[in-house]
Amino acid sequence: MSGASSRFCASRSRRPRFSPDPGRSAYVYLKDVGGNENAQLYYQRLGEPGAKLLTDGKSLNGGPVWSNTGREVAFFSTARDGVSYDIDIVDPEAGSLPRLAVTGDGAAWYPLDWSPDDRKLLVLKYLSISEAYLYVVDLSSGQKREVEPVPTKVGIAGAKFSRDGQGVYLISDLDSEFAQLRYVNLFTGDKTVISGRLSWDIEELAISRDGHYLAYVSNEAGIDKLNVLDLRTHQDLIAPKLPAAGIIGSLSFDAAGNRLAFGFAAPNRPRDAYVLDIAANALEAWTHSEAGAVDLARFVTAAALSVSHLRPNRRPAASDTGVCVRAVGSGSAPGAHHPARRP
Repeated sequence: MSGASSRFCASRSRRPRFSPDPGRSAYVYLKDVGGNENAQLYYQRLGEPGAKLLTDGKSLNGGPVWSNTGREVAFFSTARDGVSYDIDIVDPEAGSLPRLAVTGDGAAWYPLDWSPDDRKLLVLKYLSISEAYLYVVDLSSGQKREVEPVPTKVGIAGAKFSRDGQGVYLISDLDSEFAQLRYVNLFTGDKTVISGRLSWDIEELAISRDGHYLAYVSNEAGIDKLNVLDLRTHQDLIAPKLPAAGIIGSLSFDAAGNRLAFGFAAPNRPRDAYVLDIAANALEAWTHSEAGAVDLARFVTAAALSVSHLRPNRRPAASDTGVCVRAVGSGSAPGAHHPARRP
Protein backbone atom coordinates (compact mmCIF):
# COMPACT_ATOMS: atom_id res chain seq x y z
CA MET A 1 0.00 0.00 0.00
CA SER A 2 1.42 3.37 -0.99
CA GLY A 3 1.90 6.22 1.42
CA ALA A 4 -0.34 8.36 -0.78
CA SER A 5 -3.29 5.99 -0.45
CA SER A 6 -2.83 5.68 3.30
CA ARG A 7 -2.76 9.47 3.70
CA PHE A 8 -5.86 9.78 1.55
CA CYS A 9 -7.86 7.20 3.44
CA ALA A 10 -6.87 8.68 6.78
CA SER A 11 -7.74 12.24 5.82
CA ARG A 12 -10.85 11.56 3.80
CA SER A 13 -12.80 10.37 6.83
CA ARG A 14 -12.06 13.33 9.13
CA ARG A 15 -15.51 14.84 8.83
CA PRO A 16 -17.79 14.29 11.85
CA ARG A 17 -20.02 11.23 11.70
CA PHE A 18 -23.26 11.55 13.66
CA SER A 19 -24.84 8.55 15.33
CA PRO A 20 -28.11 7.49 13.65
CA ASP A 21 -29.50 6.84 17.14
CA PRO A 22 -31.59 9.99 17.88
CA GLY A 23 -31.37 9.26 21.59
CA ARG A 24 -27.62 9.76 21.64
CA SER A 25 -27.25 13.12 19.85
CA ALA A 26 -23.56 12.40 19.46
CA TYR A 27 -20.90 12.09 16.83
CA VAL A 28 -17.40 10.76 16.30
CA TYR A 29 -14.56 12.60 14.64
CA LEU A 30 -10.86 12.20 13.90
CA LYS A 31 -8.05 14.47 15.04
CA ASP A 32 -4.28 14.20 14.97
CA VAL A 33 -1.62 16.21 16.80
CA GLY A 34 0.68 18.61 15.00
CA GLY A 35 -0.14 17.15 11.59
CA ASN A 36 1.48 13.78 12.36
CA GLU A 37 -1.36 12.00 10.49
CA ASN A 38 -1.84 9.53 13.37
CA ALA A 39 -5.49 10.45 13.67
CA GLN A 40 -7.34 9.42 16.83
CA LEU A 41 -11.06 8.71 17.10
CA TYR A 42 -13.05 10.89 19.49
CA TYR A 43 -16.65 10.73 20.71
CA GLN A 44 -18.60 13.88 21.47
CA ARG A 45 -22.12 14.30 22.86
CA LEU A 46 -23.88 17.49 21.81
CA GLY A 47 -24.17 19.98 24.62
CA GLU A 48 -21.63 18.22 26.83
CA PRO A 49 -18.12 19.52 27.51
CA GLY A 50 -15.09 17.59 26.37
CA ALA A 51 -14.68 14.69 23.97
CA LYS A 52 -13.94 11.08 24.81
CA LEU A 53 -10.86 9.46 23.24
CA LEU A 54 -11.79 6.04 21.85
CA THR A 55 -8.38 4.95 20.51
CA ASP A 56 -4.92 4.47 22.01
CA GLY A 57 -3.55 7.94 21.29
CA LYS A 58 -0.65 6.82 19.10
CA SER A 59 -1.86 4.54 16.27
CA LEU A 60 -3.32 5.60 12.90
CA ASN A 61 -7.11 5.36 12.77
CA GLY A 62 -9.83 6.37 10.32
CA GLY A 63 -12.88 5.52 8.24
CA PRO A 64 -15.48 5.46 11.06
CA VAL A 65 -18.82 3.90 10.09
CA TRP A 66 -21.76 3.82 12.51
CA SER A 67 -23.91 0.72 12.87
CA ASN A 68 -27.57 1.11 11.92
CA THR A 69 -28.62 1.23 15.56
CA GLY A 70 -26.09 3.97 16.20
CA ARG A 71 -24.54 2.02 19.05
CA GLU A 72 -21.22 0.91 17.59
CA VAL A 73 -18.57 2.31 15.26
CA ALA A 74 -16.35 0.31 12.93
CA PHE A 75 -13.05 1.89 11.87
CA PHE A 76 -9.61 0.95 10.60
CA SER A 77 -6.66 1.03 13.00
CA THR A 78 -2.97 0.17 13.21
CA ALA A 79 -3.18 -0.27 17.01
CA ARG A 80 -2.44 -4.02 17.01
CA ASP A 81 1.08 -3.94 15.57
CA GLY A 82 1.62 -0.39 14.31
CA VAL A 83 1.68 -1.50 10.67
CA SER A 84 -1.37 -3.56 9.67
CA TYR A 85 -4.64 -1.86 8.81
CA ASP A 86 -7.07 -3.88 10.94
CA ILE A 87 -10.76 -3.16 11.42
CA ASP A 88 -11.88 -2.53 15.00
CA ILE A 89 -15.33 -1.98 16.49
CA VAL A 90 -16.13 0.09 19.57
CA ASP A 91 -19.21 1.09 21.57
CA PRO A 92 -18.44 4.68 22.62
CA GLU A 93 -20.81 4.53 25.60
CA ALA A 94 -19.65 1.17 26.96
CA GLY A 95 -16.29 2.31 28.26
CA SER A 96 -14.60 -0.79 26.87
CA LEU A 97 -11.65 -1.01 24.51
CA PRO A 98 -12.20 -1.50 20.75
CA ARG A 99 -12.46 -5.14 19.69
CA LEU A 100 -10.74 -6.61 16.66
CA ALA A 101 -13.13 -7.55 13.84
CA VAL A 102 -10.79 -8.06 10.85
CA THR A 103 -7.05 -8.72 11.04
CA GLY A 104 -5.03 -6.97 8.34
CA ASP A 105 -2.65 -9.08 6.29
CA GLY A 106 -0.32 -6.53 4.79
CA ALA A 107 -3.08 -4.83 2.82
CA ALA A 108 -5.28 -1.94 3.88
CA TRP A 109 -8.70 -3.02 5.17
CA TYR A 110 -11.52 -0.47 5.38
CA PRO A 111 -15.09 -0.79 6.73
CA LEU A 112 -17.69 0.41 4.23
CA ASP A 113 -21.12 -0.49 5.60
CA TRP A 114 -23.08 -2.53 8.13
CA SER A 115 -25.77 -5.00 7.11
CA PRO A 116 -29.31 -3.86 8.05
CA ASP A 117 -29.32 -6.20 11.08
CA ASP A 118 -25.79 -5.09 12.11
CA ARG A 119 -24.59 -8.70 12.13
CA LYS A 120 -22.31 -8.35 9.13
CA LEU A 121 -19.79 -5.82 7.93
CA LEU A 122 -18.97 -4.90 4.33
CA VAL A 123 -15.22 -4.39 4.12
CA LEU A 124 -12.71 -3.53 1.41
CA LYS A 125 -9.25 -5.00 1.06
CA TYR A 126 -7.47 -2.26 -0.85
CA LEU A 127 -4.15 -2.84 -2.61
CA SER A 128 -4.20 -0.14 -5.27
CA ILE A 129 -6.54 1.94 -7.39
CA SER A 130 -6.75 -1.01 -9.80
CA GLU A 131 -6.83 -3.88 -7.31
CA ALA A 132 -9.24 -4.29 -4.44
CA TYR A 133 -11.39 -7.06 -2.94
CA LEU A 134 -14.82 -6.73 -1.37
CA TYR A 135 -15.91 -9.01 1.48
CA VAL A 136 -18.87 -9.55 3.78
CA VAL A 137 -17.68 -10.41 7.29
CA ASP A 138 -19.90 -12.30 9.72
CA LEU A 139 -19.18 -10.53 13.00
CA SER A 140 -20.16 -13.47 15.18
CA SER A 141 -17.92 -16.03 13.46
CA GLY A 142 -15.35 -13.80 11.76
CA GLN A 143 -15.92 -15.64 8.48
CA LYS A 144 -15.22 -13.59 5.33
CA ARG A 145 -17.02 -14.12 2.04
CA GLU A 146 -15.90 -12.35 -1.13
CA VAL A 147 -18.78 -10.57 -2.83
CA GLU A 148 -17.75 -11.01 -6.47
CA PRO A 149 -14.68 -13.24 -6.84
CA VAL A 150 -13.04 -13.04 -10.27
CA PRO A 151 -9.64 -14.20 -11.59
CA THR A 152 -8.65 -10.71 -12.76
CA LYS A 153 -7.67 -7.60 -10.83
CA VAL A 154 -10.56 -5.20 -10.29
CA GLY A 155 -10.67 -1.64 -8.98
CA ILE A 156 -13.45 -0.97 -6.47
CA ALA A 157 -14.44 2.59 -5.56
CA GLY A 158 -17.19 1.99 -2.99
CA ALA A 159 -19.99 -0.32 -1.89
CA LYS A 160 -23.18 -0.44 0.22
CA PHE A 161 -25.52 -3.15 1.40
CA SER A 162 -29.00 -3.13 -0.10
CA ARG A 163 -31.51 -2.24 2.59
CA ASP A 164 -33.13 -5.68 2.49
CA GLY A 165 -29.75 -7.27 3.16
CA GLN A 166 -30.06 -9.45 0.08
CA GLY A 167 -27.30 -7.88 -1.95
CA VAL A 168 -24.59 -5.28 -2.40
CA TYR A 169 -24.34 -2.22 -4.61
CA LEU A 170 -20.76 -1.58 -5.63
CA ILE A 171 -18.69 0.56 -7.96
CA SER A 172 -16.10 -1.45 -9.89
CA ASP A 173 -14.41 -1.59 -13.28
CA LEU A 174 -14.99 -5.32 -13.76
CA ASP A 175 -15.13 -6.13 -17.50
CA SER A 176 -15.21 -2.43 -18.34
CA GLU A 177 -12.89 0.48 -18.99
CA PHE A 178 -15.15 2.51 -16.70
CA ALA A 179 -16.04 2.22 -13.02
CA GLN A 180 -19.65 1.03 -13.16
CA LEU A 181 -22.41 0.84 -10.58
CA ARG A 182 -23.31 -2.82 -10.12
CA TYR A 183 -25.63 -4.91 -7.97
CA VAL A 184 -24.74 -8.41 -6.75
CA ASN A 185 -27.32 -10.63 -5.06
CA LEU A 186 -25.52 -12.39 -2.21
CA PHE A 187 -27.87 -15.39 -2.24
CA THR A 188 -28.53 -16.09 -5.92
CA GLY A 189 -25.33 -14.65 -7.38
CA ASP A 190 -27.34 -12.65 -9.93
CA LYS A 191 -25.57 -9.51 -11.14
CA THR A 192 -26.88 -6.31 -12.70
CA VAL A 193 -24.98 -3.36 -14.19
CA ILE A 194 -27.09 -0.38 -13.18
CA SER A 195 -25.06 2.32 -14.93
CA GLY A 196 -24.43 0.32 -18.09
CA ARG A 197 -26.01 3.02 -20.27
CA LEU A 198 -23.30 5.47 -19.16
CA SER A 199 -19.84 5.44 -20.73
CA TRP A 200 -18.43 7.32 -17.76
CA ASP A 201 -16.93 6.55 -14.37
CA ILE A 202 -19.21 6.29 -11.36
CA GLU A 203 -17.55 7.86 -8.34
CA GLU A 204 -19.82 7.65 -5.30
CA LEU A 205 -23.12 6.16 -4.15
CA ALA A 206 -25.59 6.45 -1.29
CA ILE A 207 -28.78 4.58 -0.38
CA SER A 208 -31.68 5.89 1.68
CA ARG A 209 -32.29 4.00 4.94
CA ASP A 210 -35.71 2.80 3.75
CA GLY A 211 -34.20 1.45 0.54
CA HIS A 212 -36.38 3.67 -1.62
CA TYR A 213 -33.73 5.73 -3.38
CA LEU A 214 -30.22 5.18 -4.68
CA ALA A 215 -28.09 8.22 -5.51
CA TYR A 216 -24.80 8.13 -7.38
CA VAL A 217 -22.37 10.49 -9.07
CA SER A 218 -21.17 10.00 -12.63
CA ASN A 219 -18.11 11.83 -13.93
CA GLU A 220 -19.11 12.86 -17.44
CA ALA A 221 -16.15 14.36 -19.32
CA GLY A 222 -14.77 15.85 -16.13
CA ILE A 223 -18.13 17.21 -14.94
CA ASP A 224 -20.00 15.45 -12.14
CA LYS A 225 -23.67 14.61 -12.58
CA LEU A 226 -26.07 13.63 -9.81
CA ASN A 227 -28.20 10.57 -10.58
CA VAL A 228 -31.14 9.42 -8.45
CA LEU A 229 -32.81 6.05 -8.96
CA ASP A 230 -36.18 5.02 -7.48
CA LEU A 231 -35.45 1.42 -6.48
CA ARG A 232 -39.13 0.58 -6.03
CA THR A 233 -40.24 1.61 -9.50
CA HIS A 234 -36.80 1.14 -11.14
CA GLN A 235 -37.09 4.59 -12.68
CA ASP A 236 -34.43 7.27 -13.04
CA LEU A 237 -35.48 10.57 -11.51
CA ILE A 238 -34.51 13.83 -13.15
CA ALA A 239 -32.94 16.05 -10.51
CA PRO A 240 -32.93 19.86 -10.85
CA LYS A 241 -29.91 21.35 -12.57
CA LEU A 242 -27.04 22.57 -10.46
CA PRO A 243 -26.01 26.23 -10.85
CA ALA A 244 -22.84 25.39 -12.76
CA ALA A 245 -20.67 22.56 -14.05
CA GLY A 246 -18.50 21.21 -11.25
CA ILE A 247 -17.82 18.38 -8.82
CA ILE A 248 -20.19 16.61 -6.40
CA GLY A 249 -19.38 14.58 -3.32
CA SER A 250 -20.30 13.52 0.23
CA LEU A 251 -23.74 12.12 -0.67
CA SER A 252 -25.89 11.54 2.41
CA PHE A 253 -29.63 10.87 2.85
CA ASP A 254 -31.61 12.08 5.83
CA ALA A 255 -33.12 9.54 8.25
CA ALA A 256 -36.49 9.58 6.49
CA GLY A 257 -34.91 9.09 3.08
CA ASN A 258 -36.71 12.06 1.56
CA ARG A 259 -33.79 14.43 1.21
CA LEU A 260 -30.26 14.09 -0.07
CA ALA A 261 -27.41 16.29 1.12
CA PHE A 262 -24.22 16.69 -0.89
CA GLY A 263 -21.33 19.05 -1.51
CA PHE A 264 -20.92 20.93 -4.79
CA ALA A 265 -18.07 23.07 -6.12
CA ALA A 266 -17.25 24.66 -9.46
CA PRO A 267 -14.16 26.51 -10.78
CA ASN A 268 -15.77 29.86 -9.88
CA ARG A 269 -17.67 28.61 -6.81
CA PRO A 270 -16.35 27.46 -3.44
CA ARG A 271 -17.78 24.19 -2.22
CA ASP A 272 -21.20 24.53 -0.60
CA ALA A 273 -23.72 22.15 0.90
CA TYR A 274 -26.89 21.48 -1.07
CA VAL A 275 -30.04 19.56 -0.16
CA LEU A 276 -32.30 17.89 -2.71
CA ASP A 277 -35.92 17.42 -1.62
CA ILE A 278 -36.78 14.38 -3.71
CA ALA A 279 -40.58 14.51 -3.36
CA ALA A 280 -40.73 18.20 -4.31
CA ASN A 281 -37.85 17.82 -6.79
CA ALA A 282 -36.43 21.01 -5.33
CA LEU A 283 -32.77 21.87 -4.79
CA GLU A 284 -31.66 24.28 -2.07
CA ALA A 285 -28.25 25.62 -1.11
CA TRP A 286 -27.73 25.34 2.65
CA THR A 287 -24.49 27.28 2.71
CA HIS A 288 -23.41 30.30 0.68
CA SER A 289 -19.65 30.66 0.53
CA GLU A 290 -17.98 33.77 -0.79
CA ALA A 291 -17.06 33.50 -4.45
CA GLY A 292 -13.50 34.02 -5.61
CA ALA A 293 -10.41 32.06 -6.45
CA VAL A 294 -11.10 28.48 -5.47
CA ASP A 295 -8.93 25.49 -4.74
CA LEU A 296 -11.30 22.65 -5.57
CA ALA A 297 -9.45 20.42 -3.13
CA ARG A 298 -10.74 22.47 -0.19
CA PHE A 299 -14.39 22.24 0.72
CA VAL A 300 -17.13 22.17 3.31
CA THR A 301 -18.47 18.63 3.53
CA ALA A 302 -22.16 18.09 3.09
CA ALA A 303 -22.04 15.06 5.33
CA ALA A 304 -20.99 17.33 8.19
CA LEU A 305 -24.57 18.59 8.03
CA SER A 306 -25.61 15.64 10.18
CA VAL A 307 -28.21 13.54 8.42
CA SER A 308 -29.95 13.06 11.77
CA HIS A 309 -30.14 16.84 12.11
CA LEU A 310 -31.83 17.55 8.75
CA ARG A 311 -35.32 18.47 9.89
CA PRO A 312 -38.10 20.22 7.93
CA ASN A 313 -37.86 24.02 7.91
CA ARG A 314 -34.75 24.03 10.05
CA ARG A 315 -31.21 24.73 9.01
CA PRO A 316 -28.48 23.33 11.22
CA ALA A 317 -26.93 25.79 13.62
CA ALA A 318 -23.17 26.11 13.63
CA SER A 319 -23.14 24.53 17.09
CA ASP A 320 -24.64 21.25 15.97
CA THR A 321 -23.48 20.72 12.40
CA GLY A 322 -19.81 20.20 12.96
CA VAL A 323 -19.13 21.78 9.58
CA CYS A 324 -15.45 21.38 8.80
CA VAL A 325 -13.09 22.58 6.10
CA ARG A 326 -10.35 20.21 5.05
CA ALA A 327 -7.79 19.66 2.30
CA VAL A 328 -8.03 16.45 0.34
CA GLY A 329 -5.40 16.82 -2.32
CA SER A 330 -3.37 19.14 -4.42
CA GLY A 331 -6.02 20.68 -6.61
CA SER A 332 -6.49 18.09 -9.33
CA ALA A 333 -8.75 19.00 -12.21
CA PRO A 334 -12.40 18.01 -11.82
CA GLY A 335 -12.92 14.40 -12.72
CA ALA A 336 -9.25 13.54 -13.02
CA HIS A 337 -8.30 10.07 -11.79
CA HIS A 338 -6.49 10.43 -8.50
CA PRO A 339 -6.53 8.62 -5.14
CA ALA A 340 -8.98 11.10 -3.59
CA ARG A 341 -11.67 9.58 -5.79
CA ARG A 342 -10.98 6.08 -4.46
CA PRO A 343 -12.02 3.87 -2.74
